[in-house]
Amino acid sequence: TTLLRANHVVVSANPANYNVPYFEGFENMSTFHGSGNDWFVNNTPGTNPWALTGLASYAGSNSIYINNFTNTPTGSVDEFITPSFDLSNVTNANLTFQLAFARKLSASVDSLKVYVSKDCGATWSLRYNKSGTNLITNTGLFPSQAFFPQASDWRMETVNIASPTYNNQPNIKFLFRYYQSAGNNIFIDDLNLSGTVGINESFTDKLNLQLYPNPSNKFFYLSFELPEPSDVRIDLLDISGKHLREITSGIMEAGEHLIRIDKTIAAGMYLLRITTEKGTAYSRAVISE
Repeated sequence: TTLLRANHVVVSANPANYNVPYFEGFENMSTFHGSGNDWFVNNTPGTNPWALTGLASYAGSNSIYINNFTNTPTGSVDEFITPSFDLSNVTNANLTFQLAFARKLSASVDSLKVYVSKDCGATWSLRYNKSGTNLITNTGLFPSQAFFPQASDWRMETVNIASPTYNNQPNIKFLFRYYQSAGNNIFIDDLNLSGTVGINESFTDKLNLQLYPNPSNKFFYLSFELPEPSDVRIDLLDISGKHLREITSGIMEAGEHLIRIDKTIAAGMYLLRITTEKGTAYSRAVISE
C-alpha cells in the first residue's frame, strides 16, 4: 500500500527569516497559498484557503482573505503560519494587523485565534482570541452578497507578546486560525511586528567583532574571535532584516577568524548577522558606488 502526501514536510529557516521591525502589506506577492517556506497555508480539504486578493485592502492594492461566501461550509478551519522572526534583542514586542470581517447571519460565531511558537511550531500558545460580535468590524448582515470592506470597515488588532517568554527569543512564529460559522468574507492586511530593539553589546564585545573597510565599494573583511569551538553561520540581510543570502556556515575552531566578503549587491546599507551557539551579533555594512 502506498500513501502519497504532497508538501507534508515543511523545512523552516534557521536562523529566522526576518528581524524586527517587520512589515508585510502583501504588495510584492504573486500568490499566498503555497508561497513556499516564508508563509504556510493549511485548510480544511476542498474549501477555500487564505489567499491573496486585489479586491480589497487597508492600504496599497492587496490583502489576504478567505472567500467564505461560497465553498467554505460551517465548521471549516483555515490557518496560515507566518515566517520566523528573530527577537534575540527585542523587548516589548507586539504584532498588529488590520482586520475586516462581517457576518452572513446574526447567529454567526466565527472566531479568529492567533498563536505564538518559540520552538518552530512544536508547541503553540494562544495570544489572541476573538469570536462572534467581538470579531466583526461591520455590524451589517450579508446573507446574499459577498462582503468586501470599505475604508471604515477595517480595525487594527494587537497580539501582545511583550513577555520574557517570547522576547529575546531567536525564532518566533505566528499561527492564525480561523473557524467558520455562518460568517462572510474575512480579510487581513498590514502585519506589523515591532518592539524595542537593543544591541547585544556584551556578546559583540566578546566576539571582538569588526568589519572593515566600511563603507566599501569592493569587499569587506569580517573579523571575530571565538572563545571555544562553535557552529557558526554568517548571513547578509537588508536593512529591514530580510534574509538575502548565507555567506558561510559550519563548525569553526576557537581563536581568531577573518572572512572576506565580496560585493555582489547594489549600493546601500545592509546588516551582517553572525550566529553562534552562544548568541547572535550584528554589524552594519555600507556598500558605496
